[in-house]
Amino acid sequence: MEEIRILGIAPFESIRAAMERVAREEFPEVRFEAYTGDLEEGVKIAQRLVNENESYDVMISRGGTAELLYIYLSLIHISE
Repeated sequence: MEEIRILGIAPFESIRAAMERVAREEFPEVRFEAYTGDLEEGVKIAQRLVNENESYDVMISRGGTAELLYIYLSLIHISE
């Protein structure tokens, strides 16, 4: 089975840490990377990773950062 890769962009360090903890405890088979960056900084992080030929099956973010990722990275956007 091919490895599942997820990128998390969190606006605060505490949210990033929580994302990593949940991924590690609940989904150990998934390769999860998380970074802290709000709004434009979050987009810069994602763009840098994508430009370095990193590929992700899913990107997780919230609020304004998620909206900007959708706009600047042409992502499929699913929101609840």
